[in-house]
Amino acid sequence: MKKFLFTLTIFCFFLSCKRTLECCVLVDTFVDISVLEKSTNKDLLNPGLENHYDIKKVTLEFSDFPNQRTGIDAIQMNQPLFFRNSNRYYLRIFPTTYEPVKEIHTVTIYWNETSKDKITFHLNLAGGNMLTEKIFVNDELKWDTSKGYRETTILK
Repeated sequence: MKKFLFTLTIFCFFLSCKRTLECCVLVDTFVDISVLEKSTNKDLLNPGLENHYDIKKVTLEFSDFPNQRTGIDAIQMNQPLFFRNSNRYYLRIFPTTYEPVKEIHTVTIYWNETSKDKITFHLNLAGGNMLTEKIFVNDELKWDTSKGYRETTILK
């Protein structure tokens, strides 16, 4: 009888265990944006060039907080939002300042008082993960999962 109860206990223990180890949630939601002048190919984010966009004056408006612009310096992220890679400067944009809870987020980038661009993220939130599937710039598809690294260039 003791063997039977022991075997039954072990059997119930194994039935109650999950077959997969769930240790992590994957969050991969950003895009790296470069901005070039269409006629000259000039890097408009390069602070060393004349008439560049002053990154300290660039503001973001998130679809979750309409009509509330946030300066780049005020956004708390672990990764750099403005950086140089090779000979080009980039602005890294995230779809929201908190954990995404819906599949579509829009960020409007105000480069200055007269120039802005709308970045729309389509996210996959399945299984607790948050993965970017598509990115639209001004309603034009610029990136999807078939294009590799999440980077796009805006021509002004």
